[in-house]
Amino acid sequence: MVFTANAGLTVGRRFIPSNFRHKNALGEQPFFAKWMEQHGYEVDLAAGETYFEGEGDALFGNDVLFCGYKFRSDIQSHRAIAEMLSCLTISVELVDPRFYHLDTCFLSVAGRRGILVSKCIR
Repeated sequence: MVFTANAGLTVGRRFIPSNFRHKNALGEQPFFAKWMEQHGYEVDLAAGETYFEGEGDALFGNDVLFCGYKFRSDIQSHRAIAEMLSCLTISVELVDPRFYHLDTCFLSVAGRRGILVSKCIR
């Protein structure tokens, strides 16, 4: 398995599997969902038909879920995830193709200083 960080989004015992955009990752998708289910996670396919690449494009900063979109994930997946998790979700457009996932350019820092963000998002 190559794309383990992007397998899906895990929140407690809940797992939202990715729906990969690119063919090279599609073969891994069912194995991740099956493994999580076999290990007691509730697997929820709420992201539906939209592209969503898990924790590569969905990162919590305290109680806020930041979700990246454009190169790998679709912005439409964010609404489904927000409704399912009942959390505030902020969509972040990625603008530099070198940083095709949110986790390549975004770091949430807890505390008084808030959030650090690089130039690859707006």
